[in-house]
Amino acid sequence: LDLQYQRQHGRHRVIGGAGLRVTQGRIAAVAPTGFTPSTRTDHLVTAFGHDDIQLVPDRLQLGVGVKGEHNAYSGFEVQPSARVLWTLNAANRITASVTRAVRTPSRVETDYTTTSLANPATPAFVRLLPNPGFVPEKLVAYELGYRVQPWPRLYATASTFVNDLDDVLSTELLTAFVEATPPPARLILPVTFDNRLHGSSYGIETTIDWRTTSWWRTTAGYSYLRIALTRDPGGADVSQERRNEGLTPRHQTQIGVSLDAGRSVQLDWMWRYVSRLPAGPVPGYATSNVRIGWQLGRGLELAVVGQDLHGPRHLEWLAGADTTTPIRRSGYVSLTWRQ
Repeated sequence: LDLQYQRQHGRHRVIGGAGLRVTQGRIAAVAPTGFTPSTRTDHLVTAFGHDDIQLVPDRLQLGVGVKGEHNAYSGFEVQPSARVLWTLNAANRITASVTRAVRTPSRVETDYTTTSLANPATPAFVRLLPNPGFVPEKLVAYELGYRVQPWPRLYATASTFVNDLDDVLSTELLTAFVEATPPPARLILPVTFDNRLHGSSYGIETTIDWRTTSWWRTTAGYSYLRIALTRDPGGADVSQERRNEGLTPRHQTQIGVSLDAGRSVQLDWMWRYVSRLPAGPVPGYATSNVRIGWQLGRGLELAVVGQDLHGPRHLEWLAGADTTTPIRRSGYVSLTWRQ
């Protein structure tokens, strides 16, 4: 259930709302994996308010807002935000913002347990234990951006950001013990999810949009992202610090071209490059998607789409310690009717 209110009051454009979500789920897991309890009902109550204020009409705008929520895992959370938009002239704008956000815990951190074999010779097992005290991961984001439109058909944006990260998920190694029941005896290495990491992420984003003619549009973008995490004093993280730093690409680039070939044919081409993931290791890759669409009349459109065309397959993500799932070259044909 969601309710929303919006109204203009002089120089103020006010938006507010509230929501209620109730979710019930049951997970039937196979040993040695389990969720306790297996059935759970969660309530999420939210409310927000936002005000866009014209401090100087058509020149300086301030947006302030706050979102509050009460969830079943961590209780009440507050997420405020503020944004300034400064229009220097018709071609130049500057923006600055600060925002706080949280990532609510899930059943994986609070209810989940599993056991896996670590060393058959000992034998030794790693056992993940649930942590009902897991708290939300927190982020405070600072952003500064600039937009310029030197010609009516061309504009470019550039922004830089710094994020402060706290209470980040860690995998903590606990005290080992011997489990004798049922026999044979085995060594248990217990671990649990906790909030023993902190750090920052920072980077830049740039975009260009060039409407060369009424039938030709070119877009381009580049982003750089760096994540740096550190253990809290007393933390014993065994995997998440290096994993989080290495499973995000530092460089991403994309170029797109859209052409209207007459009134009935449209051609779209999108090329992208993503740098390597050091934690994989997953190599960098470049690939393209192509779409050709024909307007057949009476609301009918026929389209032929090719995806990831540069090779028969490429790797984008490491699914597990010894598992890889490559993305394959693919294509499809669609017929769409719009009335």
